[in-house]
Amino acid sequence: MGKGGIMKPFYDVIIIGTGVGGTAAGAILAREGNKVLFIEKNARIGGACSYYTREGVHVDIGAHMFSRGNRGPFGEVQRRLGATQLIRFMMCDPLMRFKGPQLDITERFRLHTVPRMYASLFRQAGIHAKEIPSLLNYMATPLVASDKRVDALNSQNMQDFLESYTQNPAIFLFMSIMTGLYFVIPFWWASAGESLWCTKRAFRSLAPGYPKGGAVAVPRTFLDGARSFGAEVIENARVKHIRLQRGRAKGVETADGRFFESRAVISTTSLQDTVKLTGREHFPPSYRDHVQQIRGSMSAIQAKILLDRPVVQEGVLVGVRDRRPSQEAGFSGQDVRTMWEDTIEGRIPRLFSFYCPVPTNFDPELAPHGKQLLTITTAVQLSGHSAVDAQDKWIDAMLEALFDIYPHIKNHIVWIDRFTNRFLDRWLGKRGGPVISTCQHTGQVGRLRHPNHTPVPGLYVAGDCAGARGIGTELACQSGIECADTILQAMSNRIV
Repeated sequence: MGKGGIMKPFYDVIIIGTGVGGTAAGAILAREGNKVLFIEKNARIGGACSYYTREGVHVDIGAHMFSRGNRGPFGEVQRRLGATQLIRFMMCDPLMRFKGPQLDITERFRLHTVPRMYASLFRQAGIHAKEIPSLLNYMATPLVASDKRVDALNSQNMQDFLESYTQNPAIFLFMSIMTGLYFVIPFWWASAGESLWCTKRAFRSLAPGYPKGGAVAVPRTFLDGARSFGAEVIENARVKHIRLQRGRAKGVETADGRFFESRAVISTTSLQDTVKLTGREHFPPSYRDHVQQIRGSMSAIQAKILLDRPVVQEGVLVGVRDRRPSQEAGFSGQDVRTMWEDTIEGRIPRLFSFYCPVPTNFDPELAPHGKQLLTITTAVQLSGHSAVDAQDKWIDAMLEALFDIYPHIKNHIVWIDRFTNRFLDRWLGKRGGPVISTCQHTGQVGRLRHPNHTPVPGLYVAGDCAGARGIGTELACQSGIECADTILQAMSNRIV
């Protein structure tokens, strides 16, 4: 009973956040007969997959690509919910264009087109004939390597792994950018095993696409499934405190003073923020130290650009602008590393890369008829850190890079919305605004990745902070599945 004899709401599981990981976990738990409550601090559900509208345009909060569609964890959640109609993942042909110094590669992402793409990459990069066998071996590794071989490479970083096959700077540039798209970290942080695991699954699935209705279609589908089994959702409610009773998670308190009681709590924010919400004193010192050492990915800046007509054919544009003086012809592997080192320090790099999905090329209904939406982004340091260059200058440089590489875009702009890394910090609620709160570097993948449980009984974590493997939203979704299964097992054993 609460104050004045008023009965406090009681739930089996309370989930903090309505992103992909939280909604996946909650939907599965609700399907198994549990009373589930989702608490969302924002006015709209979805987390990084949420959206806003402007002049009839549906604009996704993030800049997404979905590598496996319903052939990965998204499909598994829907099948476990008994869905008869799955999310529609829309295709675009050609899928991607990569354009930068020495390279202009178009990818249709079909099995029979991959050899042609590699042949074009090798030709443009100036690969010598004697290097081709080694590089073909490198490119074939994710297709033929066993999971045991992939796991053996978890502790090797992508830079060292790539250097064992080639020293070609153009290949270095291409692969470091692709690794950055996967994990939003420099390629000497990234686990080679994790990268190969993700690439292997993507090629097996051959189902890249974009959800009909925008990225929010994924968490919304999961949430609708959870509601059909009795789950409840509260929006505009920020969790202030995860309350414990006799050392066990007992529920959550919101900023407006409400308390919701439960048998278990799932937090989908970063591990550091989860510890803070709960109270550091409730965790063993060794665990607090461990969590403090966990590294997040870099953050991102973004610009949403509406064009007055379709200008871009590809589903995704990837570009690298060489901002160096014209007399500095060519570039080296060190230049590629310097690009990332400058980014870490908050200095606008001379080799400037960007990633730009075009959602309306997958689903034209996301904008009014005849319009085209671009969502451009690039990695930057976390918010709150001392930077050499201001965020507005970074966004200017990103737009300049886009217009320099794809000049035909500039003449058709209707409007541009700009977002600094501080926006991600506020919207996602993760300090610093990391894109992935527990990044996939060599010390944080496979068996070394944080599990879905914590030392506090009844307190669990899901999303990009713990468990699972995968790229972005798929990592979060798989984590949600694993978290739900962990809790169901604990309930079966009467631990929760």
